[in-house]
Amino acid sequence: TERFGVSPAITGGFARVDMREVLRHALRQLPTKQRAVIALRYFEDRSEAETAAIMGCSVGTVKSQASKAIARLRQHPGLADVLTGGK
Repeated sequence: TERFGVSPAITGGFARVDMREVLRHALRQLPTKQRAVIALRYFEDRSEAETAAIMGCSVGTVKSQASKAIARLRQHPGLADVLTGGK
C-alpha cells in the first residue's frame, strides 16, 4: 500500500489511471459478497431488489453488505479523500 501513498495529483496525466488502480486494489480487499454488492449496485446501477435477486439474498442483506463495504472503502488510504470529499 506504500505504492498508493503518492497523491494522484502529483502523477500528472496518470492520475485517472492511478485512481482506477487504487479502486481495484481497494475492491480486491473486500470480502466476495461485499464486492459483488458494490459491483452490482454502483457499477451496474442495479436496484437493491435486483441485486438481492441476482445474489439470492434479501434486500436487507444487500443494504448491510453495501454499508459494510462502503465503510471499509472509506478506510482505504488511497480512497479516503475521494469518498469523503477531502474531509
